[in-house]
Amino acid sequence: MKLERILNLLRYDWSLYKRNYLMSVCIFAGLFLIFGTITFLWQLLISDPVSPNQAPAQMVMYGANFSQYAEIIMVLLVTVILHHKFTNPRTATAYLTLPGTTGEKLTVMIIDYIVGYLTVRAIMWIGLALYFLIGALVAPDFNWGGIFGCTDPIKLIEYMFIGLQGTNNIPNFSSADIFAELDKQLPGMSQMMTDFLNRIKWWGYITAFVNLFIYMSLNLCFKKNGQFKAIASYIGITIVIMIFFILHSALFFAHLATSGQMDPNAPLEFIRSIFQFALIYSWISPFLCAGFIAILHCQIKKKQPF
Repeated sequence: MKLERILNLLRYDWSLYKRNYLMSVCIFAGLFLIFGTITFLWQLLISDPVSPNQAPAQMVMYGANFSQYAEIIMVLLVTVILHHKFTNPRTATAYLTLPGTTGEKLTVMIIDYIVGYLTVRAIMWIGLALYFLIGALVAPDFNWGGIFGCTDPIKLIEYMFIGLQGTNNIPNFSSADIFAELDKQLPGMSQMMTDFLNRIKWWGYITAFVNLFIYMSLNLCFKKNGQFKAIASYIGITIVIMIFFILHSALFFAHLATSGQMDPNAPLEFIRSIFQFALIYSWISPFLCAGFIAILHCQIKKKQPF
């Protein structure tokens, strides 16, 4: 692969799709500001200064929810470009005949998805920074600086839970009490959650790439109505996995029922098995990424005229 050809392909993408990209950025930013302003003003009205974390926590939750849905929409929008490049007979021929190897064109396509993801995340973080700055000026009693930029999953969960104390029937007690009560019901559960979240924190990005590559590969299987067929196939795969977990749960508790007595550690062991499965999946995700990249490479290579 040559960097010069990759840059030329990126310039080609920018010349064709810059208007659509800028329009998407404006729409996402506008929606974030509209609904963010409503959420921000509402939190200033209902939040009690006695619970200084409540309003900031709700704004972070809003940002996370916005980002979650916006990333899905952005993937769908970028996948339209995927079909323009590789499956649509009217537009794919021109792109496939451009100078560049299969690996270079696949790399550019992945960069397009990464740019879309980073755009959504930038809108979220810049928007939150703006609201937190305004919040620090108009409502200094709230703890606007305590959560912004926090990356530790355990501290983030503790902060957001404390931020909701006194709302939604959540009682006022410390995070240490929460974990102590959790361990009382399921001994060792808090440590298990802590270890799981710390281990999965960075691996989650790789598993996200696995899901993306699966979706890309499914789209490349269809020429007409590719997105609808790929989404249906992806949902079908998800349903199969859910059925597997339901059967696993049913067999697990059916075995306990036939044994005649309930092991007090059984619920913890069941949760442990689910966490362990998620960890194993995250550990093998780099190999899955490599495998699906090879599949995508073969799919695109078959479409190349040379």
